[in-house]
Amino acid sequence: MKSIGVRTLKVLLLSSASACRTDVTVIEVSKPPATASEPSVIVAGNYHACALMADSTVRCWGSNAWGQLGTGSLDDQLRPATVRALTGVAQIAAGGNNTCARMEDGTVRCWGDNAYCQLGRDAGRAGGVQAPRGRGGLDPDLVSADAVEVPGVRGAVQIAVDGIQSCALVADGTVRCWGRHFTMTDVREPSRRAECERSVVQVPSLSDVVSIRATTRGGMCAARRDGSIACWEIAYGLGPSWGTPVNVPPPPVVIAGVVDASSALRLDARTALERRAPTETQCALLSDRTVSCRGENAVGLLADGTRMTRSTFGPALGVSDAVRLVAFGERVCAQHSTGGVSCWGESYYRTPAEQAAEMPEQCPIGARPTPCSTRARPMMGVSGVRDVAMGEMFTCVYTNEGAVRCSGINAFGELGDGARSDQLEDWRTVQF
Repeated sequence: MKSIGVRTLKVLLLSSASACRTDVTVIEVSKPPATASEPSVIVAGNYHACALMADSTVRCWGSNAWGQLGTGSLDDQLRPATVRALTGVAQIAAGGNNTCARMEDGTVRCWGDNAYCQLGRDAGRAGGVQAPRGRGGLDPDLVSADAVEVPGVRGAVQIAVDGIQSCALVADGTVRCWGRHFTMTDVREPSRRAECERSVVQVPSLSDVVSIRATTRGGMCAARRDGSIACWEIAYGLGPSWGTPVNVPPPPVVIAGVVDASSALRLDARTALERRAPTETQCALLSDRTVSCRGENAVGLLADGTRMTRSTFGPALGVSDAVRLVAFGERVCAQHSTGGVSCWGESYYRTPAEQAAEMPEQCPIGARPTPCSTRARPMMGVSGVRDVAMGEMFTCVYTNEGAVRCSGINAFGELGDGARSDQLEDWRTVQF
């Protein structure tokens, strides 16, 4: 059995004025899929997951209340189902209740929830349907259960989705985004749905980008060719009132203290939001494969052995040889070139075996104590990991054996094994 490997894909970035070379880091594995029906990468949203298959198609499973599985219906799927009429896919990304695909021709297609223009276009004119389930007492959303092309995006080399904002890194090193962050539009109101087409805009004052990353509900970060990172977040409060289009978003904030990042992400520090504190959290994967974090630390997001908020970047203790960072909510995991995975932050939905092995601290968040890890701890029960995806209350891994295994809450079929029963003791194999 071959071990996991890493290589860098060199992408030629062309601008109108001149041509230059830069690197977009793509994590690949040395053991390719054995058959066209074997997955090559996995992603997860709130309550659904998807796999990019070796034949460049996509299969998804779990919750489908907003059409996020792309099957043409709104029925949940307890096993992977093929996204309808979608071939030639090069990359996938999932947000809360929507999913996007970067195509081999450099275009982008998205499906699922469109309450905040996550599809970049009016779902009604794209053949969308009304989801039967509303959101927190709100009216049902107009969604697309089929993949639709995002207008105005060409030459995409990477995509990132955070649930209410989606972005594409294009071949000239700039970034184009669409969604609520840029329109401040609630498209449940029919008169505003046409504004979605105007939501696809270039992020200002941002160039020479080599990678982009998102965390659900947490915004975006971009790593630039010089190793610096810039982040931006939800644009709440922009414009004089709710529903006012904001087609020119504020420029991203360049994060001081990082000069050699290969990728970075902004973490969903909900505890800071609950306390109305201004501090956010970022973690950067550095070129030497270590991880450095700063910001809100109530549940150990900085992995420095404390729960003290820090404004400057510092090392995540015990994290080395990392090739990818993944996160959901207030949990972070680092995938290592050895095939292992280590995690820190909130550990509420981990298995009892993991919790016993870690002896997690109790982090008092609001009125409830939350199990947490302030240092990176190894993920238990799996090895030879080639990819990791985390949802609201579940985790999936793709292993060297070509299998996808999931663990956690399974109310909508998130574990992909044909059942709805939870699995907190072990890992279940997804039934492709």
